[in-house]
Amino acid sequence: GKQAAHGGGGAGEGLDRIDQRRLAKEIMGFERLGELCDMCRAEAHSFDAVNTSAALSRLARLPPSAHRHSLISRESLSAAVQTLDARAVSQISHCQPRHVASILGAHAHLLRGHSVPVAPPLVAAVKGRVLECAGQFAPQHTSHSLWALSSLLPPGAEPQLVDALCERALESVK
Repeated sequence: GKQAAHGGGGAGEGLDRIDQRRLAKEIMGFERLGELCDMCRAEAHSFDAVNTSAALSRLARLPPSAHRHSLISRESLSAAVQTLDARAVSQISHCQPRHVASILGAHAHLLRGHSVPVAPPLVAAVKGRVLECAGQFAPQHTSHSLWALSSLLPPGAEPQLVDALCERALESVK
């Protein structure tokens, strides 16, 4: 299996831009869910916002054959997601709208495919970020975020968050 061959500081500043790009390729190259879960739990502290959202997306989108024959447990997947969520919450002010949409989309897929629920602290952090920068969301990020939220939240939940994205969607069609 792949081994993470990098280090980094607790806040992620230890890796430079080139190392972060190398790390992104490594994350996207994983084909076994268990190996990616192990790497995420061990190395998430060194991920920047791009790699945090990429790792969540990769965990969510690995095809069923990537974990059907492995011994990956729901607990291992949940632990990796919790580690990445904590990293995402700590980085939320650095997340571009595309990262926010990617994180939400990954969680919608994790819920549908693996029954891994989204954590309330992540929803709160995303809400704060969306309210801060909704005007910067491109139409595709707005629609992707709204789709994901429709899967993640019960009807009527988080009206400020949903309203901010809906207002942005309406602005983009004027």
